[in-house]
Amino acid sequence: MEIKVFSGKLDTQKVDVLFIPVFLEDKRLSEEAKKLDEKLEGAISKLKKEQKFKGKLGKTLIVPTLDKIKSKFIILIGAGSKKKADLDIFRRIAATAVKTAKSINANKILFDIKGLDIKEKEEDIAQSVVEGVILGSYTFDKYKSKKDNFKIKTLNIRTSRKSKNNAEKSVEVGRILAESQNFTRELVNTPPNVINPEKLAEIALDLGKEYGFEVKIYDEEECEKMGMGAYLAVAKGSANPPRF
Repeated sequence: MEIKVFSGKLDTQKVDVLFIPVFLEDKRLSEEAKKLDEKLEGAISKLKKEQKFKGKLGKTLIVPTLDKIKSKFIILIGAGSKKKADLDIFRRIAATAVKTAKSINANKILFDIKGLDIKEKEEDIAQSVVEGVILGSYTFDKYKSKKDNFKIKTLNIRTSRKSKNNAEKSVEVGRILAESQNFTRELVNTPPNVINPEKLAEIALDLGKEYGFEVKIYDEEECEKMGMGAYLAVAKGSANPPRF
């Protein structure tokens, strides 16, 4: 996935979907959303009123742009109350954004977090959005005949100019954390007859070589010397030798 932080205009971004968070306290469209609404001849405000979209957490409002701006769709995504808007909320709505994008086969998305007027810093929100998108994109279909081939290819995040540099660093941290979690999920979801203790030890050693950290693997004999009786007792129930 290509991740980019920018601070430019929204209507010139060539993406499939432009996500705009909306809070329960937002009785009117934001200034940026108003500009987009004008270009769409009032389509956003009209649909918002017709569908009674209030900004409830996780709810979405899909607005086709009909080629009036570069983005194919604008999607308002409910972020709930500003008072409760923490970083976990943004992970959750970013994961919701992935599901919504998948429903309309949109793999190039933009998340606007500029000027949200909440307690969290923009760079921290940017990191949470990246984490939510990557974690929300995870599927385990290794053993399925029909694969889920949908992937988010591009994630653009708009911040203010003053937050852009810090946000660029934060999104990289978010990417590493989320990809590491997905790697762990893959290990956990794989059957134990495929990833047995010896295979898991092999994976750990390979990671150590790739990323330059030291790995120490203990076999049965070494575990016994260290008095790991309870661990070895459990391991005796398996045909595979233990590794720690």
